[in-house]
Amino acid sequence: MTDNWGRWGEDDQRGTLNHIDETVVQMAAGLVVQGRVLSLAQTIFAGMTIPGHRAGVMHFMGRDGGDYASGRRRPGGFQVAEDTIVMPIHAGTHMDALCHCWRDDTLFNNVSQNEVRSNGAARLGIDAAGPVVTRGVLLDF
Repeated sequence: MTDNWGRWGEDDQRGTLNHIDETVVQMAAGLVVQGRVLSLAQTIFAGMTIPGHRAGVMHFMGRDGGDYASGRRRPGGFQVAEDTIVMPIHAGTHMDALCHCWRDDTLFNNVSQNEVRSNGAARLGIDAAGPVVTRGVLLDF
């Protein structure tokens, strides 16, 4: 499990993403044969598949056209629709950070589980991953 711990130094927070260097990015860019853009987004909706132990998607409208139709103030004629979505973060598309899971109280590169708190991760957060540009394989199933 610890094969890559320390491989890129004791302060490393990118793990195997370190394999993606300038040469790899250039090579990946050279593989482009079409300029087609594919969205990897997943539509968020109340009935989307979410594991049973997680809360479902909740969508609330704070303000909509009906509010203005019933007389809500329109400062300067300006109107907005406002909504809020509450959902478990592991619904939809995303990339996990190295702080997402661990074993025996220790995260990647011997980082303590105490580095992960409800207000965020002090180390190994997704912000440490940086941009990821490389060759990819799309599985459509």
